[in-house]
Amino acid sequence: MRRQLILAMGVLAAGGAALAALPDPDPVAAGPDMARIQQQVGLTDAQVTQLKKLWGDQRKLAIRRRADMAIARLEMEELLDGPSIDEKALNAKVKELSDLQAATLRSRVDAQLALRKVVTPEQHQKLRGLLRDRRWRGREGPPPRGERRPGPGGAGGDRERDDEGAETPGAGR
Repeated sequence: MRRQLILAMGVLAAGGAALAALPDPDPVAAGPDMARIQQQVGLTDAQVTQLKKLWGDQRKLAIRRRADMAIARLEMEELLDGPSIDEKALNAKVKELSDLQAATLRSRVDAQLALRKVVTPEQHQKLRGLLRDRRWRGREGPPPRGERRPGPGGAGGDRERDDEGAETPGAGR
């Protein structure tokens, strides 16, 4: 019973932090087509150079953080699967995983702020539209404004989202 309680505590702590730091759709995938973006958004060569560096650095950091989080999850599972449970070590591992997730979210926010320092407000709006369209490429019709399409089984289609794509609190419930 005690082991199940500790397991549930660890899962809830890690799961709650994970929900707060949901990753962008495949941030480690190949970077955007900069020539196309430069043309459509009206970026200068200097801006393109800055954005390439910013996106490249973010991709590298995302790869490292995903690996660190995967290792921390494996280590947490090892702690839970042992013959006895070291609560202190387990709590430390949960904190480590939560800290990694918080650092990932902070990095995403910092990257958004850095992007806004590179482009003009008009370019930012155009860029947001292009990136939103890129996420929906291959799907029927234009991307919906303020909401997302249902996932497998129709789940999630009634949730509202703000301009940045984040789910609005209490929406769809």
